[in-house]
Amino acid sequence: MSSPPCNKWAILIGIEDYGHPGQAPRRTRKNERGELIKFEPLEGCVNDVLAVEEYLTKTIRVPPGNITKLLSPRQPHPRLSSKTQYQKATYKNIVNALKDAGRGVSSESKTGDNRPKKGDFVYIHFSGHGSVASTIFTDLGKRKAVDETLVPCDITLDGHYLRDLELAALLEDMVDQGLVVTAVLDCCHSGGAVRGEADNESKTGLTRGVGDLYVSDVDRDRCQEMARIEYWAKSKPSWIDNPGGFVVLTACLEGEKAKETTDYPRHGLLTARLLHCLRRSHVDIPSQALFEKIRSEVQNINCFQTPDLIGDNERFFFSKTIRRQTYALQVSNCEYADPKLPRSCRKLFLDGGTLHGVEEGSGYDILPVDFNLGRPPKAEEVLAMVVVTSVQDGHWEARIRNIKGQETRWKDLVTGCFAVLNSVPIAKKTQVRFQTSDGTASAKFRDYWAKNYGDQVWLKLADTEDLGAFFTVTVDRSGNFSIVEPNKMIDPYMERGLQALPAADMEHSVPGLISRLEHMARFKVTRALSNVGSQAGSIAACISCEVRCCDEGTKPKKIDGDFFPRAPYVLYEDGVWGVPERRIARVTLRNTSDRGLSLVVMCCSAELGVSKLYPEKYTHKIVDAASTLEWGIAPTVARELRATADAGGDIIEVYKVFVTESPMNTKDEGGREAPMAEAIGVA
Repeated sequence: MSSPPCNKWAILIGIEDYGHPGQAPRRTRKNERGELIKFEPLEGCVNDVLAVEEYLTKTIRVPPGNITKLLSPRQPHPRLSSKTQYQKATYKNIVNALKDAGRGVSSESKTGDNRPKKGDFVYIHFSGHGSVASTIFTDLGKRKAVDETLVPCDITLDGHYLRDLELAALLEDMVDQGLVVTAVLDCCHSGGAVRGEADNESKTGLTRGVGDLYVSDVDRDRCQEMARIEYWAKSKPSWIDNPGGFVVLTACLEGEKAKETTDYPRHGLLTARLLHCLRRSHVDIPSQALFEKIRSEVQNINCFQTPDLIGDNERFFFSKTIRRQTYALQVSNCEYADPKLPRSCRKLFLDGGTLHGVEEGSGYDILPVDFNLGRPPKAEEVLAMVVVTSVQDGHWEARIRNIKGQETRWKDLVTGCFAVLNSVPIAKKTQVRFQTSDGTASAKFRDYWAKNYGDQVWLKLADTEDLGAFFTVTVDRSGNFSIVEPNKMIDPYMERGLQALPAADMEHSVPGLISRLEHMARFKVTRALSNVGSQAGSIAACISCEVRCCDEGTKPKKIDGDFFPRAPYVLYEDGVWGVPERRIARVTLRNTSDRGLSLVVMCCSAELGVSKLYPEKYTHKIVDAASTLEWGIAPTVARELRATADAGGDIIEVYKVFVTESPMNTKDEGGREAPMAEAIGVA
């Protein structure tokens, strides 16, 4: 029996020449001032396609027959020969190539059937000009006034701009057919990206964008399937805000310029750094880990260009494998993970910082980039063990130490590996005291505590006489374990969620008690993050927050394959909102100031995990003066808290709003988690 065909495909588009020698322009494109729009030639777009093709065929093992190339090269082009096969990168050919991928999907592999099948991976790469045009989607009431576009090579002949909603509909057609899609757009995607002062392109590189806004002819510029696109887009103001099921890597943010390199051979700056990072990374690198490396390298060369990643950023870049949501951190640099170096110099750099609760002296296990974090690791799966030696602004450094009984797996230490906490310095652990006058019970408790590794990470069992312990465990009148917290840092909602455990059955109760105490210790640290928004004059004081029920008639929201209905009620007491589990509620943030603000909402979980909650696709969200933004939340209960929730306990999550007056990111210029600084308010 023959083996099934390869399940990877690619559509590669490179447009350098927008002129048509010997053909008179059949369409004149004019801007808002009535001036003719010029489409200047580019130099590195075909090089991008050829370099990406080489990587895909040699490293990702995409068969050459599964790659569609659409080009418009400069003539003559030094890297193309008469034998190079490609289609002209016209509007019609580009749209048809994307349609063929999405609508020609077969349900199963058949010999000689050269079509994608459900579950196959499709990679799309566009190098060329991006631009903007006044919208043709006038029937969409919520639609913004301009369409972001890709510019095909026949734009001055019979071609059309490939507009954002049309592109999004084509990509979502692929997803609906069960394909896994990653797209890279090495161009400007916004008119603001190329307006303003001209720069010296001999020093900064050619700009892949057309700065003039094209005034559309609504009738003449209609897309091929206008009615279907408008129907699909009723609830989607922009593909870049609402990517559905696919990953899109773009060259820059709105208001920035996508540049070409200044050295030869020319390439797009994004494409050049993308390939550089891919060649030095594990093939199964998660999209977010790859993006952070690319963004850092692009900004090291051009600080005015910031790549952006939207969509399913937890998915691997070249496959459908999903990185599970986890509280693990990531390895960002393995340059010094070399057994040839002196032992004291062997180290890793990892993303994260004080916002993640990283402490000097903590120990972490390093796990493979494709490790399933839904289960505990086995000893043989640990690649290395490290100890944190310094925590700097947004990243930390860790020394590699020997693994008892096994060798460090040096060759498997790559960017994107997981770092999972395995120990905390004794000085940072939360002290726990077991208070009892029964010496036998005390000894038995200590024995079960040790057997269940109570001191391993967050906790330290103190002496019975140590009155400085944060938590005191007692046996109440009913014979159950009870946790007493002298400093009262845990609010009443948390206390009501704690169900007593029978002290007579220590074999089964002590493991649950340790888990509960660890949960409380992590929660204590998370809640301690400073809220400067409460201070008079703080910028964060300009943001107000409210959680309420969704409007009547709100349709259930699909999350991870399940549908969540609207919450029938939302409670409020003492600064805490109560939302029923697996029900959708609406969060409203209001900018009460007279100036625009940038914000990002972080979820500080009780596991000391810190993850971005909103916006899902952008690095930050700009809220105009005196305006409001809303989004839906659907709380779920972590597996380890299921018993508490089923017993009627309340589960607490802390959301923190980071606010600044300028565009911001929760990562620093090196792609690492930024610390809380004076410039950022926390509401």
